[in-house]
Formats: sequence, structure tokens, C-alpha cells
Amino acid sequence: MLNGDQTLYAQWTADVYVVTYSSDGGVVTPSVLDYTFGTPATVLPTPTLSGSSFNGWYSAPVGGSLVGLGGALFIPVASVVLYAQWSVSGFVVTYSANGGLVAPTTANYLPGSGPVLLPTPTNPGSTFTGWFTNLSGGTLVGQGGSPYTPVASVILYAEWSQVLTDTLTFNANGGSGSVAPISGVHGSSVTLPGQDGMLLAGFLLAHWNTAAKGTGTSYTAGQRLTLSGSSTLYAQWSGHAPARLLGAVGSFKKNSAVLSAALKNQVKHLATSIKVKKYRSVTLYGYTSATGLTSLNMSVSRARATAVAKYLRGRLSALHVRGVAIKSAGEGAVGKRTGAAYSRVEVFVL
Repeated sequence: MLNGDQTLYAQWTADVYVVTYSSDGGVVTPSVLDYTFGTPATVLPTPTLSGSSFNGWYSAPVGGSLVGLGGALFIPVASVVLYAQWSVSGFVVTYSANGGLVAPTTANYLPGSGPVLLPTPTNPGSTFTGWFTNLSGGTLVGQGGSPYTPVASVILYAEWSQVLTDTLTFNANGGSGSVAPISGVHGSSVTLPGQDGMLLAGFLLAHWNTAAKGTGTSYTAGQRLTLSGSSTLYAQWSGHAPARLLGAVGSFKKNSAVLSAALKNQVKHLATSIKVKKYRSVTLYGYTSATGLTSLNMSVSRARATAVAKYLRGRLSALHVRGVAIKSAGEGAVGKRTGAAYSRVEVFVL
């Protein structure tokens, strides 16, 4: 009822727009959002879809206009459906060999394509038991060569049985002294030692053999040998046993092959004995105290024997002694022993 002039005022309620996120197979939170007009802009969510990369929210399922990427601000002006669009990126399978070796270390898989073939890693001394979902335990995925279809990017872990260790022992086979055993992982390779540590007067190490009588498999000193089980190798010697130890020339100064005046006097006395006893064969064996390096042991001991042989020939010639065969050889060090007693040249005669 109008009973006079009056003014009426409009009262407004802000529109609420519904934003619906269609993730096209992916996962998105939230999937529906109510937006009140005039409030701060909403933040677009980032959906996930295993094996695919999110390209953004669009105005249509295919094509359309880009509205924004995940994390972008968006102010709707009406209720709207936004559509996620994707690019297939595939899954990455990473192989962790867990102490072994594997090639390749990764594989790319595109959903819908054929399965990947699991590689076979290697680990000397160990047996591969399969690819698992955890570093220890977990679920068995498959063996080497098995087909595997991943459903997401994943790390697969190689698991191994107990590592086997082999030991090589060395038998002096008639000689004295010893060579330390060598141990290693089954399937690994080791270097076979020389005779350093063993001694058989008048003989040199020719090779090692799996049988004491030399009827097995032979190996040379310094050869690389693949461990395939614990075993014993027997020294095989070449040379002949000297009939008699006449004496020794020594001791030499450390790592030296120089004949001092005292050492030359010793050689002179030996030459006289050889003449008087009418020996026809002389073999000189040089030795040295351990230097810590096998090659140096051999070179020093050989040089000492050579020096004595040269001087002895001169003395026998001066004594008018003819027809004496003189041979020399370096025997290296006797074990790890040090001191003057092991820095000498031994003289054997026949």
C-alpha cells in the first residue's frame, strides 16, 4: 500500500560458480570447487596420471583453450568444467645391482607397448636370485630375461645368495719355506706368486701344478688365474741338487753387489779350494735380505752371483785352473727375513 513517496534498495547475493575438474583418468583433489564471485582467485590443482605428463587445464577434452597449469590462479565468471589434458611420458625402470654389475641400468616403458625384458646382473662369487621391490626382502618381480610390465616408475633391486670364497694354498713340494695362501671371491682372478719364501738349493721354480708330480694343470708365476674352487698348487722345480756346499761369500752391503776387499779375499780362498780339490763344476746362488719388492730381490741376488762368478773366473785363471764350469743364478730373498746372514752368495761344487 503506498501511503507516500519512498525509495527501495536492491539487496544482492554473490553468485556461486561451480568449477568441475575432469581429470580424464587421472587423480585430482578436489574434483569440484564452489567459487563465490568477488572472493580471491582459486588455485588450479595438479592432477596425476601414472605414465603421463600433465599439460594443463583446458576448456574442452580435446583441443580447446588453455585455462592454466597446476598451481595457476583462476577466477571463474560462470560455472565451468575444466578438462585435464595429458601427454604419455612412460615409466622409468631403474635397476640397482646391489654390489654387482648390470647393463642397461635403466629402461623406458610406454604404457600399451610390449613388456621390458629384465636384464641379468653379474657379481663374482654370488648367485643372482632375482629382481625384487626392496633392497632386502620385498616381492620377487622376476629373473633375468623375464618379461615385466611396470605400472609406474620403479626401482628394482638385485638380490644375491651368499658370496663364495676360494683359497689357493701353495706346497713347496720338497723345498723349504712357504708362500702365503691367496683367498678371493669365487670367479675373481688372482696373480700367482713366484718362489719368494721357498728354497730348494740348486733349483729354481719352473711353474706351479695342480698335482705334486706335475701331471695336472700347470701355471706360471705371475699368471692370472680365475678362482673356481679352493685348491693346492705344487711347486715344480728345475735344476739339480748340488753335491756339496763349499761355502758362501758374504755378507754384502744392503742392496749392493759390489765385492769389497773382504769379499774378494773370500773368493780367493774358494778358488784355492776348487783348485786343490779339483772340482769341475761350480754353481753360485745369490741371496738377499727381503727388500719388500720381489723384482728387486731377484735383481740384487742375481747381480751378486754374477759379480762373484766373474771374480772367481779371474782368480781361477790366475791359478792356471782350466775347464771349470761356473754358473750363477739369483734366488731372491729367503722369506721376509732381513739381516746380513741373508745377503750372500752360496757356492756349490761338483
